[in-house]
Amino acid sequence: MSSNTRPEPRTGPVKIPANMHKMSKLEAIYREFETKVAHVMHQRPDDSKNSKAVVSATSFEHMLFQAEQRISRSIHSMRRQYNRRAPVNRLPNELILEILQYCMASSNSHLSYDLRIPAAFSTCKRWRDIAISATCLWTKISLPMHPNLSPLLLERSGNRPVDVYLSNSARWKECSLKTSLVEPFDKLVPRISSLSISWDDDIKWNTQTLNQFLAPYSTDADGCPEFSSLRFLKIWDFSDDEEEEAWLSTPMLEKLILHGNINSKPTVNMYHLVNLQVYWCIMSSADILGLLHECVKLKTCHIENETPECRPASRRSWRCILNDLETLTLHSLCVSDMHTLLDSLDIPSSTTIATTADEDFHLPPEIEPVSFVDLIGPRIGEFEALTISHGCPGIVYDFTSDSRGFRSFEDNTSSPRSIRSLPALASYPNILTYLELDVQTLPSSQDLAQALASWSGLTRLCITTQEEEFEKLVLVLQGDSPLLLPRLECFDCSETKFKRSSLLTFLEFRRDRGISIKELVMTKGFSSPDAEGFALLVEKLNEVDPSPATNTLFPFR
Repeated sequence: MSSNTRPEPRTGPVKIPANMHKMSKLEAIYREFETKVAHVMHQRPDDSKNSKAVVSATSFEHMLFQAEQRISRSIHSMRRQYNRRAPVNRLPNELILEILQYCMASSNSHLSYDLRIPAAFSTCKRWRDIAISATCLWTKISLPMHPNLSPLLLERSGNRPVDVYLSNSARWKECSLKTSLVEPFDKLVPRISSLSISWDDDIKWNTQTLNQFLAPYSTDADGCPEFSSLRFLKIWDFSDDEEEEAWLSTPMLEKLILHGNINSKPTVNMYHLVNLQVYWCIMSSADILGLLHECVKLKTCHIENETPECRPASRRSWRCILNDLETLTLHSLCVSDMHTLLDSLDIPSSTTIATTADEDFHLPPEIEPVSFVDLIGPRIGEFEALTISHGCPGIVYDFTSDSRGFRSFEDNTSSPRSIRSLPALASYPNILTYLELDVQTLPSSQDLAQALASWSGLTRLCITTQEEEFEKLVLVLQGDSPLLLPRLECFDCSETKFKRSSLLTFLEFRRDRGISIKELVMTKGFSSPDAEGFALLVEKLNEVDPSPATNTLFPFR
């Protein structure tokens, strides 16, 4: 065979898709039907083999109507059979249920008084039947609810634990409080796994306070039901009425979130509580310790305390033992109250703590105020690294260690917001090897020199500041009496603009004293006019790319 000879094309039957065969057959049936109908309609009465077949016009119209119905049923039957073969109907029941659960979660992802039924529930009869019979799809219930709807949800949810959102909103004004709220809630209490309560005292439809509403479920009530399945409880109630509290039996409660006055909330069992969140104001250390002392298994605690109240009467000996605590976030307390609280906590050394301290105010003359340095100074000796940076709005002191949990203290006592009393902080015993200053304005040259003299063990110094402040720092570091930071190995000035001559002078000073900087970290393009000469004075020069401009508060970065 010649190399130019083209191969013969393959021969044989061409496989036609099954759908094409079906369409061809349907087309043939349709054409045959049309032909026969046309033939019948054009037949004259005397053409019929049986003259008795002649019918009246009314009977003929009735026959046409019946034929039309039969054709419609046939088309509907064909569509139903076709749909059964569609990919969406070939899915197993388990996968359909997963899809419906996802749709239900998306439709009810926010608190709502309305039951939102996803469109997917009506995809077809099979999907609808699965949705109705799946109890897991009907476990989110909002009260008050129309009395005609609550029995349906109670039935469809079966015996599953339910998530309930409860409010005293006048959603169904035409219904009584008893039928739309109390009666369905009574039936749900033993099954409630998650309960979110939003109570507004300004709503006139229901004049009860939250404690009055919950009184029938209190442990001192006759035959009171137990919230035996409740693991999550969230309460919004900003009432200041510190009336008799309802005592709820919640033996399995693990997470509690409170918005509003903690002294007006119902009392619950907190022995198994592992997560506590509180959002309120004018709380003192005594209020918080009183809340924590029963949470013996607590792992996570987050407290937002706006406008803290400094009450000297709260300063008393009180030990609160939280052996399992992993994270404590507290914003904020007056600095003296914060001191009292932290000294009263018996917690693991691995606990992560983040706090904000405000200035003491309205203290009587016999009470000596506590400074922010008094709060953090005794704790500096446990950590190898200290970062001082701008927070919002105060100055943040972050302590880190390989063997202890992270600690963060925000200072809201200084005005203007600046690093105060750095020498006082440096006077405490320390084991610091790492210091990072990320601030717009550094302390005075005298304070810097005094503090750095005390932190002589530093091996790494990081500085992010304005160009003028950087000049001040490198001048301080060139002092001879005493020689500052003799163990310093890494100088990191990334994200700081500076003059090349100033940094060269500092590096030469260190070299001449026999304590050369081993590693220099800087940002590309931040040295004016260039970075020439640095590589000759250090063992390692690390030039990093500029960080994205994300900080709008401090444009010097």
